[in-house]
Amino acid sequence: MSTLSTATQPIAAQLILIAGPYRSGTEGDTARIASNLARL
Repeated sequence: MSTLSTATQPIAAQLILIAGPYRSGTEGDTARIASNLARL
């Protein structure tokens, strides 16, 4: 029979990346790309 430890383990920080079509429909226009990034 195994026993569960009552000691808690520290939770590691995680970085979650969200990829999206931020360049889609911008035709390389930096202002439009920035606008799309702001919505993410």
